[in-house]
Amino acid sequence: MEAYGLATGADSTRLARQRQQKRLDDSQYAAKKKMVKRRQQRREARRKLLAELQEAEGGQAYGAGIG
Repeated sequence: MEAYGLATGADSTRLARQRQQKRLDDSQYAAKKKMVKRRQQRREARRKLLAELQEAEGGQAYGAGIG
């Protein structure tokens, strides 16, 4: 068995733990990446909305004639 590189006992436990940790790290990485992407989209949407509002206000500074 050892010739095929198959781990035994404590080795397999350690490897399993490492695999599990890698899966965890990968999913956390993916989640963070998704979060960053969403944040960026929100930022762009906000910027676009502000630009439209400023245009509608005749180029006044944001907040000058609103609310």
